[in-house]
Amino acid sequence: MIKRLRQTFIITASAALLLVMLIMGGAIVGIANWKTETRAEQIMTILAQHNGELSHAQATQLAHQKLGKDFTANNVFQYRYVIASETSDHQLGMIDQANFPNLPREIIATLVKRAQQTPDNHGVLLLGKTQYRFQKLTGQPTRYLFLDQTAIAQTQRDLTRFSVLIGLICWIIFTIVIILIANRVLQPIIAAEQRQKRFITNAGHELKTPLAIISANNEMAEMLDGQTEWTTNNTQQIKRLTRLINNLINLARLDEDPEIKLTKIDASSLVNQVVNDFKPLLENQGLKLNYQVNQGVKVLANANYYTELCNILLDNAVKYCDQNGTVTVTLTKHSRGSELVIGNTYQAGANQDYTEFFDRFYRQDTAHQIDGPAGFGIGLSMAQNLATIFQAKLAVTYQHQQIFFHVKFRS
Repeated sequence: MIKRLRQTFIITASAALLLVMLIMGGAIVGIANWKTETRAEQIMTILAQHNGELSHAQATQLAHQKLGKDFTANNVFQYRYVIASETSDHQLGMIDQANFPNLPREIIATLVKRAQQTPDNHGVLLLGKTQYRFQKLTGQPTRYLFLDQTAIAQTQRDLTRFSVLIGLICWIIFTIVIILIANRVLQPIIAAEQRQKRFITNAGHELKTPLAIISANNEMAEMLDGQTEWTTNNTQQIKRLTRLINNLINLARLDEDPEIKLTKIDASSLVNQVVNDFKPLLENQGLKLNYQVNQGVKVLANANYYTELCNILLDNAVKYCDQNGTVTVTLTKHSRGSELVIGNTYQAGANQDYTEFFDRFYRQDTAHQIDGPAGFGIGLSMAQNLATIFQAKLAVTYQHQQIFFHVKFRS
């Protein structure tokens, strides 16, 4: 219980931080990339509107207008660009590469051909690992403006890479810190849980002695005065309290000992044994048994606790089965594992809420509490704990006026 709580706390805290960091990091990188792309488009617009022919003063003025007061002509001319024209037969013509003198003519010719094949008048071309933004200029002859934005793309990649790296390092450090302080953070909860378990165990053992005395006195009264309605009722209530105390002690012991050694056990023989133990009770109550168990079914569990799981579910089925109803027990093997199903006819179950069936002390069926054998809402909680320890799944379904509890084991 405490180990699972610690694991849940660490996983939840780490996952929450990771989610926050992903959202914040994604927002920061996204905004930075958007601003960089927007700035490149604005620079492209400035150059295209003036056919790439800008004086230093004009560039400064346009930078103030388009980009902001903190920008100057240097922010415009820091980008490498080239202007190429095409001839009447769509070949490469004049080239103005004053701002990009080392770009080979062959690459410029390739860029012009790629731009000619593009249906839009602007866009982005990828040539090898270099990224160019292009714009078709107005006027004759046809000219193209190519802006090298490789540095921009590299800056974006570096920002993303460093953001991921720094975020990952911070997340790992935070997770390590959470692991180190988890016990201290959860100490009040752990202490309260341990006090509760000790109280249940101690109170259970203390109550057994007066119950034994009351039971002995009741038996003596029956021996002296004979069995009466009152002594019979006392006997039933003593058995009920004894069963409640034993369930509470078993539940506390189960929570205290989660490290149960699991081995491959013969589930078929254990289910057969439990069913044979319940057959006299079924016959006495006039209940039918629908029984089908595949032989040789192996599951990863603990033999004693697996038997206890079967006892809990079968006892629950007998206790709440309709009069002259049918109790169903099946154990089947399939490709993904095995499934134990224990159910009973239960006509009143159509309108029941099964979402809280496995909550400790949950009781919804008040009719059975009055007219039938009462339970305490502990057994199914114990069954759920056992299934969790076995790494199995316990679920409840209702169909054809029957309630079924399914325990699915993986192979």
